[in-house]
Amino acid sequence: FPQIDISNCESLNEAWDGCTGLTSFPVLDVSNTTTVSRAWRGCTGLTGQFPALDFSSLLEMDYAWENCTSITSFATMNTPELLWAVAAFLNCTSLTCLPALNTTSVINNGTDGLFGGTPSLLRPDASEQAALTGAGGDDWTNPGSCP
Repeated sequence: FPQIDISNCESLNEAWDGCTGLTSFPVLDVSNTTTVSRAWRGCTGLTGQFPALDFSSLLEMDYAWENCTSITSFATMNTPELLWAVAAFLNCTSLTCLPALNTTSVINNGTDGLFGGTPSLLRPDASEQAALTGAGGDDWTNPGSCP
């Protein structure tokens, strides 16, 4: 996947949705991006660790990585402004680890199904997942590192 300038893109909704042949993703400037809903949904060819992307302006990531069955971890997950994260990691069956996640700004039921279908997920563990998806959310950081 080539380097492209998306530094001024506010929305990456459905940008790579269903791109099953996408096997890697570069580090791109997404610091101005506010929504990535369904951006990588169904990208079953993405394997290993998802790259370090700056999600500091991100507001919405509903279904962003749904059915990305071969991603095992994320290099970063900086989400201080996040409002919606419905089913973001749904059916990411190989996902074992997140480095951090902030859901303290999420509104209403904005974390419904966030970790659904992630049987391999070790961090956050079950109690940490409950805090992240519960009322008020949580600003969670993994005390270890992701493989």
